[in-house]
Amino acid sequence: MYTHTAKRSGLKHRKAVRSSNTPVAGIDHNQPPVDPLEGRLTVRPDEAWRMLGIGHSKGFAMIARGDLTVTRLGGVTLIHADSIRAMLAKSSISDRAKAAVASVRARKQTRQEREGAAGVMP
Repeated sequence: MYTHTAKRSGLKHRKAVRSSNTPVAGIDHNQPPVDPLEGRLTVRPDEAWRMLGIGHSKGFAMIARGDLTVTRLGGVTLIHADSIRAMLAKSSISDRAKAAVASVRARKQTRQEREGAAGVMP
């Protein structure tokens, strides 16, 4: 790891830059990945948004649509870990299914175009 300096508003700040082949400290790359939801029933919204890689507005829109199940205790909103897992499983399967259907339709359309072009004589 090396550092370089960047000038920002007249002050020099040191920014750490990691080369691509440097292993990340604290991660054993020979072990399977750890499930962040393992052993947990619920997570707070900010934690769920960080896990899902989405923002505040998108996350609460998913709650409003019913994609995520929540429990409210007093002023605390808790998102069920099972609903996060189910939503991720559903979206990955549906994305793959949509891609497969689009691929089949594209092949069928090009085949029909070829057959139509071969059958038409000027």
